[in-house]
Amino acid sequence: MLQIRSAARIAAAAVTVTGALVLTACTGDGAPVTMTLTTTVPPEDAGEEADNSAASVQEEPEQATGGNDFSALADTYRAVVADPGAYPVNPAADYVPDGTYEYTVVEATGDDRPELLIKVGSKEFSPVMVFTTGNSVDDVIHSDDVLIWGARSAGGSRANLYGTSDGNGLIEMGYQSVSQTGDAQRYVLEGKKLVKSGESKIQSVSAGPNDGFRLEWYKTTDPSGIDALATGNISQAAPGEAAPMDDGQVRLTGTVTVRNTAEALKGAPVPNGEPADNRYYILVLDEPQEITGPKAGDRITKSVAEVKLGEKTKYTDDSAEWEPLVGSRITLTPGDQSGWPSDTTIPLGLYIVSPYSNLEVH
Repeated sequence: MLQIRSAARIAAAAVTVTGALVLTACTGDGAPVTMTLTTTVPPEDAGEEADNSAASVQEEPEQATGGNDFSALADTYRAVVADPGAYPVNPAADYVPDGTYEYTVVEATGDDRPELLIKVGSKEFSPVMVFTTGNSVDDVIHSDDVLIWGARSAGGSRANLYGTSDGNGLIEMGYQSVSQTGDAQRYVLEGKKLVKSGESKIQSVSAGPNDGFRLEWYKTTDPSGIDALATGNISQAAPGEAAPMDDGQVRLTGTVTVRNTAEALKGAPVPNGEPADNRYYILVLDEPQEITGPKAGDRITKSVAEVKLGEKTKYTDDSAEWEPLVGSRITLTPGDQSGWPSDTTIPLGLYIVSPYSNLEVH
C-alpha cells in the first residue's frame, strides 16, 4: 500500500517508442496549491490564564483552495471513469480503439492530490491520458499529450508506464522484446503539456526503473482504485514484483499473438523440418516477469517477455481455443504442468503454459 505523500507540486510524465506515437501538446497553466499554517501565540506576560489558553491552541492549517479532500477528489475522478469516451485522445496517437478502458490512480504531481490515468484499449499500443485537478478538486485538467503503453504484435517494440518513488512525474520505459535493456524517460505535467524531466538507461527491463514502481490497472467497471483514493491511500505493486495470486502463483498478462514457423524461430534454422505454415500462439507479456518452472527435473527461474500458449501443427491443434483471442489482452495463471521445454519444440526454449486457469479477457 503506497501512502499518498505531500510535496511541492510538479506534474506528470511520458516516453516515446520511435514511430509508434507523436506527442503534441497545448500549453496550460497549472496553479500550485498553497497551504497556510496559522498559530496563535499568547504574550509571555499574560500569566497563568494565558499559559492555559496557549496549551489549548492547536496548529490547524487553513483550507486551501481545493484542499486535500480525497473523498471529493475521488468523486471527481469517478465521474471521469464513468464516461472516459467523453475525453478526446490526441489525434496524433497511433492506435485502433477497441472500446475498452482501464484506469489507475497515482501521485504524479507531488501535491498530495493524485492523478488519474485512463488507458484507452487498443490492439497494440494504447494511449494513456493524464487527468489532474486545478485550484479545486472539481476543476479537471485533461492532458493534451498522451503516454503510450503496450506492445507491437510484430517488430518487438514495447512500452510500459511506471509511477515514481518521489511522486513527481511518471516514467515510460521503451524496449525491445529480445532485449533486457531499455530506455526510460520521466515527464512532468505543466498545465496540459507533458515535458521531459530526465532520461536514463535501464539495465534490466524485468526489474524496471530504479526510481519507479509498476502501476496497478483497473477496469472502469471496477471501483476499487477510486474507492482506495477516497480513503487517502493508493494500492500499487512494489518495484520489480510480479502480480501473484493469493496462493503464490504468478499471473501473466499480455496480448495473444500468432506466428508462423519462420516468425516463431526468429531467424533460427528449422530444427526438425516443420512446415512453414505451422501456427504458434504466443502471449506477449505487458512487461517481462520472472517465472519459475520445471525443466528436465530441475526448477529453473528466468525473466521472460513472452510465453507459448499453444500451436496448430499436424500433431496438435489448439486453434479453436486461441485463434479467437488473437489480438486480445488476457490474464491467466499457468498450471502445474507448465514449464521449460528440454527439446527443440518451437518456439525454441520458450516457457510453455499448460494447462492454465483463471483466464480473463480484458
